[in-house]
Amino acid sequence: MSAPAANHSVTVSGLASTTTQATLEHFFSFCGKIASVAQEGTTAKVSFIKESAAKTALMLNGGTLDGSTISVTSEDVEAPALANVKPVESTAQTPSEKEGHDVEQEDKPRSAVLAEYLAHGYTFSDDIIEKSIAADKQYGISSRFLSFFNPLATKVSTAAQPHVERASEKLAQVDEKQGLSLKANAAAIIGAKYYQAALSSTVGSKVHAFYTNTSKQVLDVHEEALRIKESKKAAASPTPASADTTAPAPIPTDAAGAESANAPIPSTGLAADGKPTGTTTA
Repeated sequence: MSAPAANHSVTVSGLASTTTQATLEHFFSFCGKIASVAQEGTTAKVSFIKESAAKTALMLNGGTLDGSTISVTSEDVEAPALANVKPVESTAQTPSEKEGHDVEQEDKPRSAVLAEYLAHGYTFSDDIIEKSIAADKQYGISSRFLSFFNPLATKVSTAAQPHVERASEKLAQVDEKQGLSLKANAAAIIGAKYYQAALSSTVGSKVHAFYTNTSKQVLDVHEEALRIKESKKAAASPTPASADTTAPAPIPTDAAGAESANAPIPSTGLAADGKPTGTTTA
């Protein structure tokens, strides 16, 4: 009997001839943990560990990858739809996860996942973004995500920014030592340190509302994507000593404060060895 994960699969068609399995792994890892990727020409089957990840993947139908419009369908998983309304999950705060634990991609608001995609160079129509917002309104923000996010917000209100910076620097050293890669694991891209720094910034209340309020607009998703993108640039280019010290500290994009060197670049489809595998999507 096959593993349960094999049932949480989607079929991706219309792929560019230059799209590789590594690119597919990175693209769909934003949805959640991947069990396997089987590619044959311009078609691929992507299986996920959790059904919720496959449902998020189905929302990407009509998106762009390596300059080609892709179709994402499934015979195993039903896409979020108004005909299958589930009770909105309670927003009551459950016991927080242990210190340093990052929330899984599957537990994030779907509009937040779309913002991460946009920040990393992928392109989607406003219709797809609107579907992610509608899904958040219909299914609510998971209590698991809120149990992770709310304690961070509380901590930020009392923690000094230097503490956040020191924690990010320490984790960066750990990441460098272990040589972590984001090639097939986008879950670490937007972690606790990003949220802490973002909430500490001048737009902290807006960030908080984005991740806890289901009433969003397409513009809100694009704005969060821009914040993530700018934080990536800031992390890659340290602020000179002569710069304005009153500006909020750079917002790390992952537990290491920046993407690892061997992570593929979504907007160009670069493989781990740095060689181009596709065309620009943004």
